Amino acid sequence: MPHGMDIRFIPGDYGQKHKNIIAHSTAYFPMRGEGVLAMLDAIVTGDIGKLLEDNSFAAAFVNGPKLFPERFATEKYFDVNVFKFVPRDGKESYVRYRVVPSAEVVVLWESHLTSKSSTYLFDELAEYLRGVQLSSSSLLNLQMKETLRTRPQSIGLKLGSWWNWNN
Repeated sequence: MPHGMDIRFIPGDYGQKHKNIIAHSTAYFPMRGEGVLAMLDAIVTGDIGKLLEDNSFAAAFVNGPKLFPERFATEKYFDVNVFKFVPRDGKESYVRYRVVPSAEVVVLWESHLTSKSSTYLFDELAEYLRGVQLSSSSLLNLQMKETLRTRPQSIGLKLGSWWNWNN
């Protein structure tokens, strides 16, 4: 089961209350639109096998590699939504966020978990977060939608002074 993350931006004086980035730890998403309801229904009725036969995206989601992060801080997260940005010149850009750890991505296979507790990800979390320093120069990676089909491209977005770290 993928892990989830929610990042809330509080832009302050830009007329918006907040913006959330909801991400999960897999690059796949099983269904879109009405398909999400069909997937949930198939899970409840026990027809998930048929749904997976008919939908390659759902099959990739379910059958993808079962890797486990060494810790939350060494895992990538992929936005489940695409955002549309329209600057003053009117040229639209579509972006999907990726949260990439500043540390190396480290994954464990299921066989490595035998020596760990079932709560290993949470066991050190409080201590780890005490040592985290947040700054306005933290980077978020954007994946441009226009390049998804040909070659994914990441660009860095520096968080500016509008970021309210206290909320």
